[in-house]
Amino acid sequence: MKAEYLSQLESAYVNRNKVKNAQYGDELRDHYLANEPIPSKEDDYQIMKQLVEMPALNVDVINKYAQELITDKDSNFVAYIFAQEKAGATYPTEAQMAQTINAVRAEKIEPYVDQCKAGASTR
Repeated sequence: MKAEYLSQLESAYVNRNKVKNAQYGDELRDHYLANEPIPSKEDDYQIMKQLVEMPALNVDVINKYAQELITDKDSNFVAYIFAQEKAGATYPTEAQMAQTINAVRAEKIEPYVDQCKAGASTR
């Protein structure tokens, strides 16, 4: 995951001169509305690369933080349904959503293994 993110980060940096105007518009909007900074592409690349490569930022730290955010108590959990309102359409109820969430939480989910990248790295 770290290697993939670094690859995406480097690709964005290499293609920094090919950014569409819409992306600049989004950055300016977010700066104006939420006072978000607009670092240069060079600064953004260096900052994010330093964060990703920090030895203290490993999968165990991230997993522990995720467990603090997502608990069985549902005190910090929000579920949304994004759907168009159409005549005759049926939408899940709050109880049905809760039932689905509980069913997913009870599943044993195996971690995803990227076979293409695993095969490519062994060559």
